[in-house]
Amino acid sequence: MHTAFERTVLAGLLALLTLGSTAAAAKSCKEEIEETRQTIQDHKDDYTLGARNKALAHLVQAEAKLVDLNPLPDMDCYAMVRKAKADLRQGKKKNAKKDKKD
Repeated sequence: MHTAFERTVLAGLLALLTLGSTAAAAKSCKEEIEETRQTIQDHKDDYTLGARNKALAHLVQAEAKLVDLNPLPDMDCYAMVRKAKADLRQGKKKNAKKDKKD
């Protein structure tokens, strides 16, 4: 049986671990947003204007999902980033050069 103090300490440690993992998840979604934006900027000739605009709109929605006060990782943010990437894939121009992966 744990004392009230031990339970409080354990609850505090659990809360710290949860907050730490949440910050990492939010950061990685923010990184995904920035990475996708950079791809759009660097390769804008490879995508149609409509696809770029739809993707950027989804990225704005993803950023809005990061602002809410829910302490749990927001899967909606990741869903919006995935939609943005899907928009880019669908709007890829036929004559776009493929990047070589070394």
